[in-house]
Amino acid sequence: MLKELQIRNFALIDELELGFEPGLNVITGETGAGKTILMAALELAVGGKASAEVIRTGEEEATIEAVFEVAGETAHARLADSGFEAPGRELLVRRALARSSRNRIHLNGTLATLAVLEAIGDSLIRVYGQHEHHTLRQSETHLGLLDAFADHADLLEGMRKRFAAHHDLAERLRRVLAGKETARARAEMLRFQLKEIGDAALTPGEEEELRQERQVLSAAEKLAEAARFGEHALYAGESAAASTVRKLSARLGELVDTDPRLGEIAKLVDEAYTLVEEAGWRLREYAEKLVFDPERLEEVDNRLVDLAKLKRKYGDSVDAILALRESALRELADLDLGEEGQAALEAEAAAAEKAAREAAATLSKSRRTAAKRLEGRVRGELGELGMKDARFEARFADETTLSVAGFDAVEFYFSANAGEEPRALARIASGGELSRIMLALKTLATTDAPGKTLIFDEVDAGIGGAVADVVGARLRLLGERFQVLCITHLPQIAAYGSTHYRIEKSIRGGRTSTTVARIDGPERETEIARMMGGAAVTASVLAGAREMIQAKAKANERRKRN
Repeated sequence: MLKELQIRNFALIDELELGFEPGLNVITGETGAGKTILMAALELAVGGKASAEVIRTGEEEATIEAVFEVAGETAHARLADSGFEAPGRELLVRRALARSSRNRIHLNGTLATLAVLEAIGDSLIRVYGQHEHHTLRQSETHLGLLDAFADHADLLEGMRKRFAAHHDLAERLRRVLAGKETARARAEMLRFQLKEIGDAALTPGEEEELRQERQVLSAAEKLAEAARFGEHALYAGESAAASTVRKLSARLGELVDTDPRLGEIAKLVDEAYTLVEEAGWRLREYAEKLVFDPERLEEVDNRLVDLAKLKRKYGDSVDAILALRESALRELADLDLGEEGQAALEAEAAAAEKAAREAAATLSKSRRTAAKRLEGRVRGELGELGMKDARFEARFADETTLSVAGFDAVEFYFSANAGEEPRALARIASGGELSRIMLALKTLATTDAPGKTLIFDEVDAGIGGAVADVVGARLRLLGERFQVLCITHLPQIAAYGSTHYRIEKSIRGGRTSTTVARIDGPERETEIARMMGGAAVTASVLAGAREMIQAKAKANERRKRN
């Protein structure tokens, strides 16, 4: 859940601090007031691509800080996998964009990469913008939505593992069954590679250790000189720090009885003497062990040259070369199989394919059962979203090639009007219909962890009237499981918000600025009235706005009681 957002020097925003609440948070404002800017800042906070063009004119740096309450095990696991923690279940993301230096990302005060933020951000926020609705036009996304509705995570993981085993064994068998001449030539090449890599006697991490050793050997004289200087300054010299600190310690010891307040200071000085003395000893030991060895330096250089040659041929690192060696050993073992070994491999490959097909069949059966449930549920949702005559179907294509997702291909079919046969959703649905279908699917099929932040950017595109009222009710209902942020132009949706923010653009001191403020009471009534009647907010429009807010609150209470 997004708890706090702070933005500085970002596009038209000078400085902005917002606190968000659980439930349905609605964001409203005039067209062009800056809602797109707010969305862009939120996307950057969870790993969106950055550009220096968003830095406010006249400023050198823009910053975005977001505090999240981390919900769900997925987010915690991704944080842990990336080496980060969220004490108290809170995560502070800070992203700084600069004109003249590198951009910086910090997670709970620790420097992080964009790749880490992207991996974590997906488990914190999900954005359903207008473009998201249009992904329904891509039929390849339909299978994923069906799997989400059916909660197929375990079946999909089992399918993935069985397909991987089948694919690996099938590839091994293919190589074994290749022409004998090709197999012999391949085996000879593998033996040559294995001998060359084996003769090199590589060890994991060797290159990094050699580079570090070379760095020390190259600077041995400077390092030794610095160590001897340090020993002299701290311990061995005539005016060494240790001697001076020891004298001070003795004098303070004599004066403690006179003024006990010096006791703590005397202890600190004693500790300082011990530390300075030990540092001096260690520097002397370091200097004595440090030897400039030109022959060893030459050996290291030659070894690094040899490693570079191997890397050009076999991989971009020692670890990659060693991995290639293991792969070559397995492949050579396959090529050297006798008839008995080949038969055993064929049996193993056949068993793996059978297991993969059985897993695909189980997954397919579950999908077909779930598809019937999904069709009924989506039709019900669409009926309440103003499309009472709508028909929705999930149609399966004939069995396709076995893949990591099984062998199903699914496409959604849709008809908005009575008497019309459903046709491929990707080709016939309008933008407004797509937005409602996507809302219905996400309400039914979301697999996000409770408490996650879902952002709906202008989900009201192409709708109005009673339909908008039902969309607002659905978003409010969704807000009981998730934190929902909804940017809307419709008063029917805004009135359902449990928290309301107004975004405005103004000119101050000759500069345009965007501000966002939380509103309630009379201010909220005025904003809803503006959305209902435009610039002229009359007493009757204001009364209508007040009545609308109260009616939505009562409707929500009745639904909870029932």
